Amino acid sequence: MSWKHIQFFGSEEEKTELWLNELYHEFERFFRTNTLQVPEELSQELKNKGHFEVAKIIQSYLSKVKG
Repeated sequence: MSWKHIQFFGSEEEKTELWLNELYHEFERFFRTNTLQVPEELSQELKNKGHFEVAKIIQSYLSKVKG
C-alpha cells in the first residue's frame, strides 16, 4: 500500500480498529434487543454459579414455570 493510500484510507490497524468497534456495537445492539429479562429471583440464584449449575437451575426454574 502506498503512502497516499494510507493517508486516504487509513492504516490497516486503523481499519481493523474501526471494524472491531462496529462489530462490538452491532453485538451490543443485537443482544440489547433480543435478550429476555431474567427474573430477579432467578438472577440472585444464578450469582457465582458455574455453567453446569446455571444450566440446572434454569432447567429447574423453567419446569416450575411451565408445570
